[in-house]
Amino acid sequence: FIASTNLRDNLDAASMRRFDLKIHFAALKPAQRYRLFAQVLKEQAHGSAPSPLWQERLSGLRDLAPGDFAVAVRQQRLRATPMTPESLFEALKAECAQKKTTGSTHGIGFTAKL
Repeated sequence: FIASTNLRDNLDAASMRRFDLKIHFAALKPAQRYRLFAQVLKEQAHGSAPSPLWQERLSGLRDLAPGDFAVAVRQQRLRATPMTPESLFEALKAECAQKKTTGSTHGIGFTAKL
């Protein structure tokens, strides 16, 4: 049995003991955000690497996760328009705006029963 939750802190100690393996994934760090941004643009046939100025802009997006990039790519495919650094950034920004934050960064947790 494998379970995933963004609300790991809401599980009580008794339920947590039933999982043999617990893994916590934090949101992407600024350098990771930029590398994934560049990789997605390269994979989407944008061509050249994005300007380092994008690194600064990406650092302002809180709680950015790899799944946000996947959503941005799927949205772009639905629109059937070429992906640009601007369109990718705006899609990521929109995904981050949808997240409910309480002032602290929440990680992504996975638990597995082995």
